[in-house]
Amino acid sequence: MNKKILFVESRYITNLYSEIASTLEEEGHEIYWLIMNHRFIPKNGKAFCIDYPNGKSTSTRKNDYLDDIISTDRQLRFYSLKSEEHFYYYDEKINKLIDDIKPDVVFGEPTSFHHLITIEACKKRDILYLHPGTCRYPINRFAFYKHDTLEIFGGSNETLNVDEAKQIIECIAHREVIPNYMVPQKTTRIEKLQDRINILRGYLEGERFNTPSPYYKFTKELKNKNYLKKWNEMAVDTVDSSRFVILFPLHMQPESSIDVWGRKFSDQASTLKEIATQLGSNDVLYVKPNPKSSFEINEKIIQLVKNNDNIVALNSRVRMDDVFNKVDLFINIVGTISIECILSGKPVISLVSTYFNNVRSSYNINSFDEIKDIINQVVSSNFRPFDMEEKIQYMQFLNSVSYRGLIADPYRNKASISLENIKNLNAAFINVLNHIEG
Repeated sequence: MNKKILFVESRYITNLYSEIASTLEEEGHEIYWLIMNHRFIPKNGKAFCIDYPNGKSTSTRKNDYLDDIISTDRQLRFYSLKSEEHFYYYDEKINKLIDDIKPDVVFGEPTSFHHLITIEACKKRDILYLHPGTCRYPINRFAFYKHDTLEIFGGSNETLNVDEAKQIIECIAHREVIPNYMVPQKTTRIEKLQDRINILRGYLEGERFNTPSPYYKFTKELKNKNYLKKWNEMAVDTVDSSRFVILFPLHMQPESSIDVWGRKFSDQASTLKEIATQLGSNDVLYVKPNPKSSFEINEKIIQLVKNNDNIVALNSRVRMDDVFNKVDLFINIVGTISIECILSGKPVISLVSTYFNNVRSSYNINSFDEIKDIINQVVSSNFRPFDMEEKIQYMQFLNSVSYRGLIADPYRNKASISLENIKNLNAAFINVLNHIEG
């Protein structure tokens, strides 16, 4: 049955959605677009561009869900934006658009505030909002997640033969492969210039709610570089294997993995402080910067490390490969490291439970108080990792709930709009639409 499909603009990834939308339109589906940034209007379907606020808006706060959205908004937290009035304006406009279009399903990201408002508007009306995003492993695959969660919807039900599953497991366990989103991508100077001009034009035209002031962005980036320099000045290059080594990989911020799915733990300095209170005299908590470090290293986290003898900074030069085998226990919020630990037989604690870490050989906790007992289990050799048969079953599960294809920003990863990838994505979207009733 043909459906009304609404896509939510997400800057350059909108170009990828547009390729998929063309096929869905040919299949007979009605295509609509909710556009926040007017520099990214696709040529197919019917686009609804929300006018930029002119400062004369009379919109008022109507929905309690805005509290959470505002609390982790990247513009308010990390840049110079002060006012909250635009949240009320866009909340009113987006809710009206949803009522006018009455979509059967909405596709978009769960990152910027206009995505999150759209998600809440869909929840209120029992409309399915799906986020097509990486599944981390196996590589070159993605999954559909419901609303602003990591709850899977649909799945290819594809199975791997045993030898293929073992090969993937061995590659991950021996750190011979990394997820697609971690692979460095090259852009030319011309492409970078074109991008800056495009984003600047959007800012000057009025999109100042997801796009920071160029001047403030420049000054913040300088400040971030200074923070990283201060971090490295007090950091070490290796771990002390004579002690019980715990590693906490910092999540890059802003990013939906921590600011949406891990919102409760988005203040990473506070999270580290809580973990440190659970450590014994022989335990040491190493903190590893994200390879793409942004706003997560700040004065608060630097002072926390300086003032705690059982928290140690790892230098930003240190790769995960350099220390992985020397770590006794990993603690993370909701990161890819969980999968890597499960398949490598390493103990790992996840603060947010989801489909890829909610398994027997991974610790999911409800309170920081549980960390002491877990450390004692690992020290006493009571941790029982997956055997090969369990690893194969786990890999089969990850494969079956995902689809072939790469979801990525075409500006940074041109492979995402290759003919083969678009063919895979089209098949996946058509499959998932068949899962939707009505």
